[in-house]
Amino acid sequence: MSGNQPATDKLKKEVQDRLHDGVTFVVFGASGDLAKKKTFPALYALYKNGFLPEKTQIIGYARTKMDKKEFHERIEPNLKGEDKELKGFLDICSYHPGQYDQAEDFKKLNESIEEIEKDYKDEQKNRIFYIALPPSAFVSVSTGLKEHVTSKKGKTSIIIEKPFGKDLESSNQLSEDISKLFSEDQVFRIDHYLGKEMAKNLLNVRFSNMIFNALWSNTRIESVQITLKEPFGSEGRGGYFDEYGIIRDVMQNHLLQLLTMVAMERPISRHAEAIRDEKVKVLRCIKPIKLEDALLGQYVKNGDKPGYTEDETVPDDSLAPTFAALTLWIDNERWANVPFVLKAGKAVDAQKGEIRIQFKKLPGSLFSDATRNELVFRVQPTEAMYMKFNNKSPGFSQESIVTELDLTYEKRYKNMYIPAAYESLILDVMRGDHANFVRDDELEAAWSIFTPLLHEIEQKKIKPESYAYGSRGPDNLDAFIQNSESITDHTGWEPEELIGREAYDLFHPGDHKSLRKVHLANVYNEKMSCMVTYRFLHKNGHYITIETIIHCCHDVLVGSNYLYDENALDHKMRANSVDEIFICLPNGTLQLTGAWNDRQERMEKTLSMEKVWVDHHIILKQERRFCLILNRFTEALNIVYVSNLATELVALNIPLAIGTSFFQYVPERDFHSMQAQIDMAKEHDMVIRIRFDWVIDREKGLSEPVEAIVSSTDDGLVMVFRLSPRLFLDEQ
Repeated sequence: MSGNQPATDKLKKEVQDRLHDGVTFVVFGASGDLAKKKTFPALYALYKNGFLPEKTQIIGYARTKMDKKEFHERIEPNLKGEDKELKGFLDICSYHPGQYDQAEDFKKLNESIEEIEKDYKDEQKNRIFYIALPPSAFVSVSTGLKEHVTSKKGKTSIIIEKPFGKDLESSNQLSEDISKLFSEDQVFRIDHYLGKEMAKNLLNVRFSNMIFNALWSNTRIESVQITLKEPFGSEGRGGYFDEYGIIRDVMQNHLLQLLTMVAMERPISRHAEAIRDEKVKVLRCIKPIKLEDALLGQYVKNGDKPGYTEDETVPDDSLAPTFAALTLWIDNERWANVPFVLKAGKAVDAQKGEIRIQFKKLPGSLFSDATRNELVFRVQPTEAMYMKFNNKSPGFSQESIVTELDLTYEKRYKNMYIPAAYESLILDVMRGDHANFVRDDELEAAWSIFTPLLHEIEQKKIKPESYAYGSRGPDNLDAFIQNSESITDHTGWEPEELIGREAYDLFHPGDHKSLRKVHLANVYNEKMSCMVTYRFLHKNGHYITIETIIHCCHDVLVGSNYLYDENALDHKMRANSVDEIFICLPNGTLQLTGAWNDRQERMEKTLSMEKVWVDHHIILKQERRFCLILNRFTEALNIVYVSNLATELVALNIPLAIGTSFFQYVPERDFHSMQAQIDMAKEHDMVIRIRFDWVIDREKGLSEPVEAIVSSTDDGLVMVFRLSPRLFLDEQ
């Protein structure tokens, strides 16, 4: 493990001081997905990194009948590491079958633990119980533990997974029942978002940097948006999800916890209770959410992607929202009149978790083209923090352009080990640190905000708006084909404001004639790609100069837009990196398709060579193109949009392709070179050409040679494909 060794040693000492030389973990629900995919991999990581005490034993407990070998076979596929490490970890893992409400089974569990503890030299016998079970089992398991299994000579801790109730009443009842059995300092209510690296970083950023002190309030901040998007649907777990819906599943807990970290006042210390005190204070300032401040959606079928109610585990008439956008208002001096917008959705166009703090526009700015600043914390899939601000365009120009101060962790901290959320939180439990866990009064304050809205939705049977699987959500956001959200930074327009608008309303009247020629050339000559510079209407009324790479894909015109500056180095890099693009007409002549700056002269010289065209009549197969747009922030480069001709040209099932990795269609031999080329395009905002064999059926070895122009934007990668040209030489 690479990282901060002094900090690591300090944490290990804290574990040693609290647990001495041993602890017994019991994981309830050990046969379930959560335990297999999260809990045991987290414990394994702690084992590999040397955080578990020397005398540690782990017991899996579930109703499923199986022996130790079968249990190991069940958890092993999710444990990655060296054979020696894996064997050592499995040696300390055993299994104990039993019911969750039978006293006799808990007594047998206690006997097994006492047998293990005979090997502990220290008199302190510590036990940690992880309850990875539905809420209906919390009280019965906690009762069995209290009466029969708690440690009599050491520390006892219980970890409880969300959801903590369904509303204020059920949550309060659950808290009351558990408080009769265990003290609050023994209970760790786990919300894994609080274990994510960027969530933990919020306190450091806010309270250790002077620059944010004067900015962090309604005098400087316009709005705060906290977003969680998932590109997959209920996927067979609709039975659980339908009972809770998107608001209870991720918004009342994950997103609200992030909100408290953004909005809380400075705690008097870094002690857990000081931090949780401030979180409770800000929660109590939030007004209950009104129905008018809520937008609900439910995804429907899109091609082969099934709708929510088509899931066999979901009732046909379900009204459970799979998407919600909620506006919360904090009634205190710091945050009055600042909307905190929480957005979450399943089966949408991308995987993303982020906090976006939008600052107010500078009044009376000298530069009319300056846009508002933003501070963005990307929680997942790759940790990053970046600030968007205005900068002078390099060179002779005095105009402002938007740029970023970018702290992407995988680039800046290449050799640093970043623990998974569950690993980090279980370590906190061993240390006895409650700072990243939910307290009972915090839970009560959170449910007070959401319960009135949830009850109103259910009592009035509010029907969610429909949105297509793989789209951006309700409100027909998918009608404006993949308009990247970064357009706001450059033009001031929100994507929603541009949906359905006549494009020429936004172009400078003086550019209409030349643009119509370009667009018509693209439409009527499908082999044409070109770069065009024109003036675009900014929301504040002035025009900015935009440079667009336009490709025609039969059913769509695709454009990758850049702020234009003739003196900027990256502009020249983009131009110089593009291969010459031309078309071959049936009569054998060549036609230049784009003016690529200093390449054009060289291109024209190439086109003047006549010997090929004198001897042969060349016919190029009819060229047809399709477009992909990829999410550049996902390691797998997930596909978020596909134009229709992909089905005809490479037999792509478009609905099934949405959300899958682009590399699924790349031959294994080309993985590394393709990744390197795309990384270069992303890092330098370059336009590149790639060639490879598109994999149609890997098992059967079916593929189709393709080439593509790839252009990078702030949010995505635009890829325009054609089948690799085949030339047929007919002797005259």
